[in-house]
Amino acid sequence: MNYDTVTVNFLRSFYETYSKEPNSIDSFYGKDAKLIVSLGAEPQKSSTTNRNSILPGGEHVILRWNGQKSGDQIIGHVTGYVKITIDDEAQTAKYYQSNEMVVYIHNQETPPFLILHHSIYLNEMDPPPQPKDEPKSETNPETRPDAKIEAKTDEKSDQKSDNQNDGKANEKVNEKIDAKIEVKSDVKNIKKENEKTPQNNKKEEPKKSSATTPPSSHGPREVENPNSLIKSRTVLATNLPFNLPQVNIIPEFEIYGKITRYAVVKGRILMEFENPASLDSALNDGDFRWQGRLVRIKAMENGFS
Repeated sequence: MNYDTVTVNFLRSFYETYSKEPNSIDSFYGKDAKLIVSLGAEPQKSSTTNRNSILPGGEHVILRWNGQKSGDQIIGHVTGYVKITIDDEAQTAKYYQSNEMVVYIHNQETPPFLILHHSIYLNEMDPPPQPKDEPKSETNPETRPDAKIEAKTDEKSDQKSDNQNDGKANEKVNEKIDAKIEVKSDVKNIKKENEKTPQNNKKEEPKKSSATTPPSSHGPREVENPNSLIKSRTVLATNLPFNLPQVNIIPEFEIYGKITRYAVVKGRILMEFENPASLDSALNDGDFRWQGRLVRIKAMENGFS
């Protein structure tokens, strides 16, 4: 059984039920099972009854998850964010980064899932996450319905002019083909000339490969000296896959907050967060599985080498 999948499916079902029937969530918990909620700087709340009174409402989005079997129990960890609506009319909301641990039992009885312990840690996100379902019509204007209607109208009204333009279009295509042939021949000539040039010019040609650059051109900046990173905001990730560049794991940590700088040292990677609270969230979430490996994380120590 894949306990990662079991955990995420269970919690998604849990929050779906909570959004529809808030008063029914106590049925998911065992007797005296405690729910603990930490929301930013507010005092921590806990309850063993009427848990819907302290469980944050809104949209719970799970981005990463894992589950491990321990005896009869399953220990699950999930991270993501919670969108809490402030004003429906003004369409204003606050976003909170969520780190969640749940200890539960999965059996064939009713209910099939029974929570023994549940803790949620929420920190306000700034800036909020960007929606994934943004319309793409602006980047692809050719697919707009208006454009298609206009194209059909023009096709009916200007069919004759289109036929006349076909000859001109073909001439332009032929010109482009001729231009490409000329460019290719020029490239071949340049390559032949470069083969004759001394090898001392090669120092100016190498560029950093994409395997050693962060995923985004506007993302974190790599530094050569790891000790230049701010230790109170830096996390160390080890036990990474050997067949992948270490920088590939950076997006897994960007759910906690913005990463400003990073350093790769002997197969390990150090990542400096912009906000110290992001480091705390990452450490609270702990080790996790990625690309078939159990990635181990901890805070950067003094005198790192």
